[in-house]
Amino acid sequence: MEVVQPDGAKFQMRLRGDEFFSWTETTDGYAIVKDTDDFWKYAQPATNEVAFVAIPAARVGSTDPARLGLLKHAMPNAKMLRAFIEKQRQATMGEPEDLPIPQTVTNNNVK
Repeated sequence: MEVVQPDGAKFQMRLRGDEFFSWTETTDGYAIVKDTDDFWKYAQPATNEVAFVAIPAARVGSTDPARLGLLKHAMPNAKMLRAFIEKQRQATMGEPEDLPIPQTVTNNNVK
């Protein structure tokens, strides 16, 4: 989708993820977030949480993310991310239940 920054600059972004964890990236794969000043900025995975943190002076469209040392498709810590997704899944869907095993149906007991 096309996004317009407050200063009029335009860029393309992608929504990524699913109902349990989602984020936004530029079309070339760098994580981005909308900062408190309403500008979209390049971001990096947070250290101690499953989130992305904006780099304050790194506006999308006017900063080269490679020069900042950012990695394409960078993600939060894998172990923390798996735990977060499982917690979200359980909150949304509940605990898995064992389904009853149906009795075998034969021609003798079907009327």
